[in-house]
Amino acid sequence: VCSSDLKDEYQYVVPVVKEKFEAALAEAEKVSANNAATQEAVNTAYDKLLDMVHHLEFTGNTSSLKVLVDAAKGLEEQFYTAESWKPFTEALKEAEAVLADENATQAQVQAAHDNLRNAEFGLRLIPNKDALEDLINKVENMDLSKYSDDVQKEIRSALDNAKAVMADENETQDDVDGAVKLLQASVDK
Repeated sequence: VCSSDLKDEYQYVVPVVKEKFEAALAEAEKVSANNAATQEAVNTAYDKLLDMVHHLEFTGNTSSLKVLVDAAKGLEEQFYTAESWKPFTEALKEAEAVLADENATQAQVQAAHDNLRNAEFGLRLIPNKDALEDLINKVENMDLSKYSDDVQKEIRSALDNAKAVMADENETQDDVDGAVKLLQASVDK
């Protein structure tokens, strides 16, 4: 491992560990420079420094989490369903707390990143039901007597389905589009 690689990695060591490591290193250098230091003092300084070397793995590179949080802040609640927005905002708040914690470890950073990413993937757009509403109104005002009894039944069934989709807040855009196609197809017969 090259010295510059170590320096690059060292920048991500959490501050509390850096502070303790640097204090242990300074103490070890001081003991090492002291020709009158006892073996016990050398051993103690060595043990403290070695213990802190093992703690250098406590890193926290937040750069990818910061990018994700910044992008997430650009999303607008008005376009998403309430049930998908709530877990998203909770994950965003958690991620912001991790970013604010300078001693957050890489595991905490990664967990916050993954939670926010999953919550973002879970966001569901509020479907646009304008075309469905217009078609329902059009069909309700149609004179169905020009259709055969079977076609009238099919139209009424498609209309009932379209109204159910219109009333259901959990429908997706695909469900809405499907109801429009089904109702339009029944009228076009």
